[in-house]
Amino acid sequence: MRFERNAEASLAKVRAIFTERGGQYADTWELAQWVKTIAVARSIGIELSNEQARKIVAAALCDVKYWRNLGGYKEDNLLDGIAYDANLMAEMSTDEQKHQSGPQT
Repeated sequence: MRFERNAEASLAKVRAIFTERGGQYADTWELAQWVKTIAVARSIGIELSNEQARKIVAAALCDVKYWRNLGGYKEDNLLDGIAYDANLMAEMSTDEQKHQSGPQT
């Protein structure tokens, strides 16, 4: 079926990109301490753990990738966006996330 073929081909590209970039950048996602994010949060009266900051940064990166589409179509924005959204979903489902906000389904 066309949809499945298209999705599989696109997901293969997504995997190739994040695998290549992971080799280039090392495991910065695991090792980062989110110093600036935590400092900004503290300056406005919010205390964040490193894991909480990681979730917020994940969401911010998703927002940035989404809004880059304002500049016009670029395949890389969509492919990266899929990976960033998948990462955010995984971060939000970690053990530390004990509750969810919003309506329950």
